[in-house]
Amino acid sequence: MPIIGVGLLYTEGYFTQYLNLDGWQQEKYIDNDFYTMPLIQLEDEKGDPLLIEVEFPDGVCKAAVWKIEVGRNPLYLLDTNIPRTRRASAW
Repeated sequence: MPIIGVGLLYTEGYFTQYLNLDGWQQEKYIDNDFYTMPLIQLEDEKGDPLLIEVEFPDGVCKAAVWKIEVGRNPLYLLDTNIPRTRRASAW
């Protein structure tokens, strides 16, 4: 059965845990670099990043769309961390 997944793309994914010199657990958050991951940023017909709008009661949320293949199934991930300069030029 064909299936398509939709989810959210996070700049800060999971964190790495380690113990400091005093033996206390610490966390280290590493920003994901989407351009070095097996993701493809989808583009519109002009070659610009594909952006969508999702309406909420308090306003509109804009998101870029990325795609990754999970086995034979596409997973589309929405990225709301869009720089203002790109957002302004794309809209």
